[in-house]
Amino acid sequence: MFDFHAWTHYISLYGYLAIFLLSVIEGPLVTVFAALLAARGYFNVYAVFATVVAGDMAGDVLTYCMGRW
Repeated sequence: MFDFHAWTHYISLYGYLAIFLLSVIEGPLVTVFAALLAARGYFNVYAVFATVVAGDMAGDVLTYCMGRW
């Protein structure tokens, strides 16, 4: 079902692009997961922060635009 090592492998394979796309869909959960991976040394903390903020903003803008138009 939920295999931490499999998710870690996919996130490590696709990198910040996967973090961005997943944060567009579900921001807070991905933020915690990416921070855990950054704490373990897989990613740079500042790059994770910038990527997650950009993904959250993109998701919010898409949701706003769907409601607006």
